[in-house]
Amino acid sequence: MKCFESVSRVALTILAVGFLATACFNLISQDGNASIRIAFDGFEGGTRSSGNACGIPDTDDFILTVTDAGESVIYEGRFGDSPENLLVKPGAYTITAISTPFDGPGYEIPVFGDTRVVVVGAGEQAMVTLTCSMVNCGLKLNVEKGFKTAFPLGILYISDSRGSLMHAYDETRTAYLTPGEVTVTVDEGDVTRTLFRKRLEARQMLSLDLSASADALPSEGGGISIGVDTTREWLSDRLVEGGDNGGGSDADDAMSVSEARAAALDGTDAGKKVWVCGYIVGCATSTTKIEFEEPFSKSTNIIIGDRSVSSDREYCLSVELPSGGIRDALSLPEHPWIHGQRVLLYGTLTPSYFGIPGLKAVSAFQFP
Repeated sequence: MKCFESVSRVALTILAVGFLATACFNLISQDGNASIRIAFDGFEGGTRSSGNACGIPDTDDFILTVTDAGESVIYEGRFGDSPENLLVKPGAYTITAISTPFDGPGYEIPVFGDTRVVVVGAGEQAMVTLTCSMVNCGLKLNVEKGFKTAFPLGILYISDSRGSLMHAYDETRTAYLTPGEVTVTVDEGDVTRTLFRKRLEARQMLSLDLSASADALPSEGGGISIGVDTTREWLSDRLVEGGDNGGGSDADDAMSVSEARAAALDGTDAGKKVWVCGYIVGCATSTTKIEFEEPFSKSTNIIIGDRSVSSDREYCLSVELPSGGIRDALSLPEHPWIHGQRVLLYGTLTPSYFGIPGLKAVSAFQFP
C-alpha cells in the first residue's frame, strides 16, 4: 500500500458528554454542567502524509489547546494526556489541535491542525466535527547543473513571511513554509536577485526546477529558467504482514475506532471488511469486563481506542485475534509491552463482540 507525503486531512470530532476524566495535563478545573469530549475521528480525502500507514503523525502527540471566550486556557498539552471528557461551564470554547509547533521555514516539517469554536449549552450534548488538514505549504527546489555552473558562488534562499531558509545546491529535502507569498532568491555577494515569487496556500506543494544556460552571466541574469511542477507527489511503499489484506491500498483509508464503531452499529455496514487504526488499550474477559491495565489474562482478543489512554468501553472497539501468527503477535498476556501502541488491523465489522462493536476475522495487521 502507498502513503503520500503531500496533502492530508484528518477529521477531529468534539463531542459533549457527561463526566470528567481525572487524568490531565495543564488542566484548569471548571465547574459546570456541560462537557466536551475530543476524539480524532478518522481521515478524509486527499493524499496521506509520510511516516505511517495511519496517514498522519501520532495523534497522541498532537498539541491540544482548549480556551474559553475570555481566552483563558482550560487545557494545553498532548492530546494523549487530555481528559477523555472535559467538564466545563456553558459557553463558547476554542479547540485547537496541531501536530507540531511551526515558527518559520524548515525542512520536512509538514504541520497538520485546525481551529474551531464549539458552543456548549447547559445540560446539552453537542457534536462538532473539526476537519484537520495540512496548515503549511511545501516547496521542493531542484537546482540543475547549468545553474550551478552559471552561479558557482551564489547562495540560494527560500523565504516566507516569517523568515528565510538557506538552500544548498545539493539539498534534496522539501522546505515547508508559512502560507502566503514565497520567494526564491540568489545572493551573489554584492547583488541579491529574486528568481521566483508566488503565493502558496495551505496544503499546496510545489516543485521547482532551477536551471541556467551555460553562458549565462550572473551580473545579467541571462538564460535563467524556472520549471514549475505543481502535480508532483512523493510516494512511500508500506508492507502489511498477513494473508488477505484487502488489496493493500485500502489501508490508506483506515477508519478510526469511533468511525468503526458507528459503521458496525449501522446495519448496512455490519459484515464489511475494513481497515481500522487505533491504540491497544486492553483485552476483554467477558461481555461486561475489560482489563485496561496489567496483568492481562485473555489472549483471544484485544481492545482498541482512539487514544492510548482510552478506558471507557463505550468508546472502544473489541478485536478478535484468530489463532496463529496474529494471535501470537498481538496477545497482551504474552506481549504486555504492546499496551498503548498504535496498530492497523484488517477484519470484518460486527455489531457486537464481547458486548461492544467489534472487528472479527482479522487477517492482517501492522504497527505503523
